[in-house]
Amino acid sequence: MVTTELAAPRGDWRYESLARDGTGPTETRDVIETKEGNVYRVKMIDGHPLTPSEEAHEQKRLRATQPDHERKLHQQKALQMITLFPDAFVFSLNHYDGGMLVCDFHPSPNFTPPFREALIFRAMNGTLTLDSKEKRLVAFAATLGKRVDFGFGLLGHLDGGASFEAQRRALSNTEWKSTRIDVDLNGAEVFFRTISIHQHESHSGFLQVRPMTLQEGIQQLQTEALHARLK
Repeated sequence: MVTTELAAPRGDWRYESLARDGTGPTETRDVIETKEGNVYRVKMIDGHPLTPSEEAHEQKRLRATQPDHERKLHQQKALQMITLFPDAFVFSLNHYDGGMLVCDFHPSPNFTPPFREALIFRAMNGTLTLDSKEKRLVAFAATLGKRVDFGFGLLGHLDGGASFEAQRRALSNTEWKSTRIDVDLNGAEVFFRTISIHQHESHSGFLQVRPMTLQEGIQQLQTEALHARLK
């Protein structure tokens, strides 16, 4: 699975996202992936079209979107984390159903995290589902069984009970994308700044798009929003 995921090609896609942070409203977003990061336009809030004032605020936010210069670093770090799975966890078969291999996992007592972010693996338990034919990750659900300290707690911590869940599906013969992401965690960063992330997203309606810059993505969303208002 690890080798297949690392070798898989990654194109840019457009999709609809239902996104909610914490107890806030659910936003329907039109998302375009670009080589400089994702850009999106909110189309509805809690299932209702935006009011004129909300649309004006959304256009202002969209114009102010900046390139994510650390996108490649985040992608590389995510791939590094995946390469650690075989060493970080002990896996056991839960069940096999219709070509799907469901495994439980818990921390390996012999694992030594090679970098700070990997410390969470020493407290993580969960279940992952693999497509046994395609050797691709279909679903991942995990919780932190205890608090994780970074730098003896001086560089921050994550509270026990944090949960992470994702579901994926094939969009082509080679590319898979997340259709659901749920993250619930609390903790603190350097200088004890509180972290509270409660992110819930579902993605659908995927369409592959040509490679474009962030500004091109913004312009496309703005043009389509204008045409929609003029109808």
